[in-house]
Amino acid sequence: MPSLRDADQLRPNDRAGALDAYAALQDGIAVDDADRILWICSQVAPTPPASLEPLLERVADGGPTHLRRAAVHGRATIAWFEGRADDAERHWTRGLRFPDAPRDRFWIRSALNLGTLYFQRHRLFEPLVLTGMGRRAAREAGHPDLAAYASLRRAEVLLRMGATLEARDEVQQALGDQTGVTDEGQR
Repeated sequence: MPSLRDADQLRPNDRAGALDAYAALQDGIAVDDADRILWICSQVAPTPPASLEPLLERVADGGPTHLRRAAVHGRATIAWFEGRADDAERHWTRGLRFPDAPRDRFWIRSALNLGTLYFQRHRLFEPLVLTGMGRRAAREAGHPDLAAYASLRRAEVLLRMGATLEARDEVQQALGDQTGVTDEGQR
């Protein structure tokens, strides 16, 4: 089975198989296995296997902040895909409240996903704020793919509000951010 470093170099079809194989070896995952937990939370798309939720729950309750945030985001994503929107909301909100850690990809994704959840509930103010915060954090952290996504989500909210000129400006922002994306998979 490929190592973590090897898996990042695999072609997409090979990578999916490696991810499945790696995630399936959950019996050997320890709460302090930081590299493995972060890799699973960030690479297994669209969500970590639901069978990992007990491990993610243990990690979310202890350990370094960056691991806790990744685990909380993973739990939220699992809940979302299982149709448990209230649990997803609770976890994503919790993921935004780790004061002693920088705003990383997991924080940004939690903000954007929480904004999407509120938008689907026909709320406008919260998604507008969360997408703005997510875009700003993505730019500051050097994640143009997430900044572009945040701008597009924000444009969707503005369109629903009837602010078409502002929405157009957001799309232009997204196009500008997209030029900084070099990874074709993120584009």
